[in-house]
Amino acid sequence: MAHLHVIEDNDEVTDVVVFCSDPCHRDWCNRAGNPGYTGWNGCQEISDSEPCIECGDNVEGVMDVKK
Repeated sequence: MAHLHVIEDNDEVTDVVVFCSDPCHRDWCNRAGNPGYTGWNGCQEISDSEPCIECGDNVEGVMDVKK
């Protein structure tokens, strides 16, 4: 399950950043130049697997889950 940070501009979603955990989400948000932490947004499903933007660990997408 992914933790997501949604970036908006004038109430329009412009980007969604994927993390493997809330600590990675917080660390990334605390780095200068990144948007501030807006609270826990975990247990989210993503379609395809992708790496956590903070640590690089794989965040498994629902299309890649082995049945």
